[in-house]
Amino acid sequence: MPNNLFTATFWEHLEDLRHALFRILAVLISGFVICFLFYSQLFSLLTSPFKPEHSTLLIKEQKTFSISNPTSQPILYQLPEGKKMWIPPGEQTITIENPTEKGRLTFFSPTEGISATLKTCFWLSIILTFPAWIYFVFQFLSPALNQKLTRYFPVFTILSYLFLLAGSSVSLFISIPIANTYLTSYNESLGQNLWGFTNYLDYTLFLMLASGLSFELALILFFLVHTKTLKTTTLTNKRRHVWIMALILGALLTPPDILTQILIALPLIILYEVCVLYSWMRAPILLPISLRGNKVMSSLQD
Repeated sequence: MPNNLFTATFWEHLEDLRHALFRILAVLISGFVICFLFYSQLFSLLTSPFKPEHSTLLIKEQKTFSISNPTSQPILYQLPEGKKMWIPPGEQTITIENPTEKGRLTFFSPTEGISATLKTCFWLSIILTFPAWIYFVFQFLSPALNQKLTRYFPVFTILSYLFLLAGSSVSLFISIPIANTYLTSYNESLGQNLWGFTNYLDYTLFLMLASGLSFELALILFFLVHTKTLKTTTLTNKRRHVWIMALILGALLTPPDILTQILIALPLIILYEVCVLYSWMRAPILLPISLRGNKVMSSLQD
């Protein structure tokens, strides 16, 4: 990449772009392969909020018993499940179907498992390799950025990745389990819960990504406060507007239920209040200055 943006020709920029895209593609492919090698562990993590009571499916289990009746008269025999039946003389083989309800995610087509695996590994590879491919993007754009933004970029990238992971973790371990319990009880009043594997993964990844992006917005707000682009008075005056926007954003990024919307909006509101506190801490202490000004004015009047 040339040091001066204006000395490079169009074809040199195009060549730099080609190299950047090749590196990004190589990183994404490597991340995809790693995710595919550990897809079982990743699925176990993504489906950890799912409980057996969230989706019930009626399954018939067959059990076979061999029973001997040495007498010449039928006897009443009690089966292990508590059922009773008359057994005629001789050795008998009895097969019993026992319908039971088991909680499990369901596949609705033969290829659903492999398609869900490929799609999930693709999205996870983008998220997990974020620091690497965003570095190549920055490397391509750095000649066009000023020195101040270039200095902040490495720290901002690391914090951005940590905030993304933090938001996704909050969604996976807090928001989604609460939402699953609520949606299960709501669905039971309308019909039987039968959750598909692909639909559940799409729902989980969407909520994780929505929560991660909301934390990214909070990081941008922290960055603007740190660079003193936003003042404390501006943040406090816009508090009510931000609360309303957080609720609207939660409604747009989540399924149409109030509980999940609040679970997305609440971290945004808390992070905004933390930004206000951080801005207040970075603001100059005005009280001693005002007191000093009053002393000067009084001395002038004397």
